[in-house]
Amino acid sequence: LLAAAVARFVLFDLGLFNPAWRPQAVGGPPLVNLLAPAYLLPAAALALAAAAERGRAARLADAWKGLAVAGVISWPLLAVRQLFHGSILPNGGLPTAENLAYSAAGLLTALALLGWGTARRDPVTRVASLVLMLATVAKVFLADASALDGLARIASFLGLGVSLIGISWFYTRHVFGRGRAAPAPAATPPT
Repeated sequence: LLAAAVARFVLFDLGLFNPAWRPQAVGGPPLVNLLAPAYLLPAAALALAAAAERGRAARLADAWKGLAVAGVISWPLLAVRQLFHGSILPNGGLPTAENLAYSAAGLLTALALLGWGTARRDPVTRVASLVLMLATVAKVFLADASALDGLARIASFLGLGVSLIGISWFYTRHVFGRGRAAPAPAATPPT
């Protein structure tokens, strides 16, 4: 039953009938519409399935977690699209504000996944957060920066630099530093 539900989620929600490219009404205001149950409920079910499989089949649990993360990442990106284009997502072009909103949503989603993965000690979620962060950084450098001028470009790179330094500090302190003993204080020589 779970395999059939996963196949439906991957084939239809993430693939063939994804509202990003298949015209269909997703409902009312952003964040309170049909996108949340379509992507977050399967993600929650897959996370529960991963927790149930954790002791028996680690690779299967990691696959369920990966698909859950795909649903979690899809939801805010589709919500940004709905915010700018209404209920039918494939309509219209890609204005600069929407393009920048995708970067912000990618950054916030990556940070949320990093926090969740660190709190749960889940390497799959942390790796997914890093992949999303790298994709967002590449998008900012390759696409967003070319659309900005002067101070807006400087502010964009400054914000990106601060967020990368913050993530580096977080990883050093909370992920790589976990389980290590604190260094002993240096002995002071007698005076």
